[in-house]
Amino acid sequence: MKIDAFLFLQRSDIAQHVRAGHDFGDVPLLFIDAGLAEEALAQGIDPQRFSYRPLAVGPHFHARLATEALTRAATLDQALTAQRQRLFGQGVFQGWDQGPMRLFFIRALVAKYLGELCERSFAERRIGLYRPDKPQLFYFDSFLATDLFAAASPRWRIVDHYEETLNWVGDHAAWCWDFGEVAHLAASGHAHAVTHIATCYHHHEHYQAEIARAFPANIDLPSAHWDIPVRRRGTMKVPLAQLPADAVSAAALLYREAARQVFTEHLAALVPNRQALQIQADTLAERSLVQAIHYEGLRDALRGTRPHFVITDHDTGSNGPLFSVAARLGAPITVLPHSSYATGAIPHSLNVRVIERDGFATPTRTVWGEKVRTVGTQLGPVADPQPRERATTVCLLVNTLASQGLSYIDFAGLARFHRALAMQCTAHGAQLIVRLKPNNAGLRMAASALSLPAEMLQAVLDTKIEQIAQRTDLCVCYGEPTTAGIEFLATGAHLMHASDQLWPADCLTSPAFIGDGTVPSFFLDEALAETGALLADAALFRQRADAQRARFLPRLTARDGRIFD
Repeated sequence: MKIDAFLFLQRSDIAQHVRAGHDFGDVPLLFIDAGLAEEALAQGIDPQRFSYRPLAVGPHFHARLATEALTRAATLDQALTAQRQRLFGQGVFQGWDQGPMRLFFIRALVAKYLGELCERSFAERRIGLYRPDKPQLFYFDSFLATDLFAAASPRWRIVDHYEETLNWVGDHAAWCWDFGEVAHLAASGHAHAVTHIATCYHHHEHYQAEIARAFPANIDLPSAHWDIPVRRRGTMKVPLAQLPADAVSAAALLYREAARQVFTEHLAALVPNRQALQIQADTLAERSLVQAIHYEGLRDALRGTRPHFVITDHDTGSNGPLFSVAARLGAPITVLPHSSYATGAIPHSLNVRVIERDGFATPTRTVWGEKVRTVGTQLGPVADPQPRERATTVCLLVNTLASQGLSYIDFAGLARFHRALAMQCTAHGAQLIVRLKPNNAGLRMAASALSLPAEMLQAVLDTKIEQIAQRTDLCVCYGEPTTAGIEFLATGAHLMHASDQLWPADCLTSPAFIGDGTVPSFFLDEALAETGALLADAALFRQRADAQRARFLPRLTARDGRIFD
């Protein structure tokens, strides 16, 4: 197939390119995501043929994505809630799908709108793409991203299909929890707690110790994605194919078909290919069947007990049934954060409390907007903000440079902002530190764009962020707000946020201290004016830092790291 350029759209494309050994001759290899370019470098693709093309997405891009994705996910979840209420009778059934589908729609809409933007921005007549064969779950690579991107123009050409995609779990809907074992453990007196804390990597040791301290025993339920066991007995799962004929109710089967129809109706206007639409709806409907089986099976297996439910804030597909069962049993629920605070809406607020790292003060809400009790806990170093006299050390704090299809990262803007900030620091005799995000650092791309030795960036990455925060006077958080900002507030460094985007004030993933103004947020030119003033005027810097510290201190309410007292 004749093409004038080839665009790498998702990470799995790079693996396929290397695996298949494709050679497009002298055709330029296009990137609009710096993280993908970094991955291509790591996989040995020739950088001489790279063409990184920044896009002018405008200031409203992420606000539009966040709002539209949440609106679509909430509308879809309410339609499915009506079906659950119809089929399962009395109960609390909202919120089974809003979390996973919010991620689903963000990924889909990013592809759609970037495709439209590239259509207006790229001059090449024929641009090649790879297309995976897998449907989308959560934000994973899929044919949906390719299809929605390519729908913007007939110029996009599919040059190859492939099967293997990152994060795909082939049997994600092929098994369910072992309700026989759950019932046995409950009858044996082990139902002190029901635990399900998928994705809780960051504080796992602390969480596990707290669960062990508070509960003599627990029933730990696995996740098909990002599973994190806690004192689990065996696998606690069985294949659906091995269930007795009467184990899956007529209501559960009817729910799958109702869900299939709902998904088809809600995705029809978005998904351009009818066959792709059917595959996508079928995949999501199978997950719905597992959810229904989980709800009914766990409800029956735990009948007569009232365990404490300990659940992750990141919904990997099972949170809804767990919240519904807990409400039916009148059981308490403690939500543990994947990172530092809850970044999504909670299914309901009945006897629910959400744990967060002390200092965030997140206004957690349910999927229907109800307030949920949030409790601060010492999940990190004890905050001890100390006054700073002047801005002699500045840290440029950068969030991920690998978007995973969930955002557009202003990489070119970062380079321009860094150059200007570096000149300011040099003019005022201040040291500038650049802290990239671990794991998704984009080290080589960042080193090239910022004209800094990769070894220097790596040395900062190798230093604990608490130590960097201790020596920092002024921290500028660039782009998407990051939870790491708390480390600087906790030591007394003055924290500000700089971005080219109008982030939604109540964006679920943004720390509340930015939305409520404790940390000021600026456009890039405004931010540079502010940093210039703070570097030049020690009295102004102390005034700003003292005022922020005074607003931050009342957020610190935790006495210790205990979760269940």
